[in-house]
Amino acid sequence: MSQFVNYFKMYGIYLEWKVFKVISAIDKYVIEKIKEKRQEAGITQYDLAHQLVAPRTLISMVESGKYNRKYSLAQINEIAKILDCSIHDLLPKKPL
Repeated sequence: MSQFVNYFKMYGIYLEWKVFKVISAIDKYVIEKIKEKRQEAGITQYDLAHQLVAPRTLISMVESGKYNRKYSLAQINEIAKILDCSIHDLLPKKPL
């Protein structure tokens, strides 16, 4: 343990370090567009995760926005294949 942490413990000061990941505007757009297309296609979160060969909770964690999770570019490409659409259909027409 560092001297810094020991100093604060000695004086009864407790620190909680958290790392916050920020979901960008484009990430939010892509997540919402994938959710929209998934629902239009009648594909459940579970089925999408299964076809992505990803943990079943991945889709719900990403779509909920509570866990600061997002799709990788490789996952977005695979999702486009699963949804039978172009990757361009999942991206905004203009930069955000």
